[in-house]
Amino acid sequence: MFMRHAKAGWPDAGVDDHDRVLNKRGRAAAVEMAERVLEKYKAPDCIVSSTAKRAVETAKIFAEAIDYDGPIELRRRLYLAEPNAILDVISELDSDLKRILVVGHNPGLSELASALDDSSIQMTTAAIFITEAKIQDFASFGVATVKKSKLLQPRKPSKK
Repeated sequence: MFMRHAKAGWPDAGVDDHDRVLNKRGRAAAVEMAERVLEKYKAPDCIVSSTAKRAVETAKIFAEAIDYDGPIELRRRLYLAEPNAILDVISELDSDLKRILVVGHNPGLSELASALDDSSIQMTTAAIFITEAKIQDFASFGVATVKKSKLLQPRKPSKK
């Protein structure tokens, strides 16, 4: 599973992009997406996140919503990573894992999802791209190994 971080706010000038945090809508979307994943899929047994505050916060909210009690592994290389860098991080994961969630950023995640699905995919904030692949280890994961994929987008917030 690949998840784009949820919606973040744009704070006052002088706050570094890496330090932006989720807004109210983003926090709600992270919970919604975790619940939707659990409706149809098994929970991940590993969560790996970019070190950006908005990505870490997304990963923590997702983990709490699904009662995930494992560690959230942080990788600086996932911050604004290109597709090959995302695949490099995945390739280093323990081969005993079955399901992983990677929390990161666009445009890299949309580009990777597009390549894996052989279509044009635009991941909105909090979107999750789910792939199924038959692989021996994560180092062999790639375009040729994906058997099935699906994009889940958060529902639009209701106007009140």
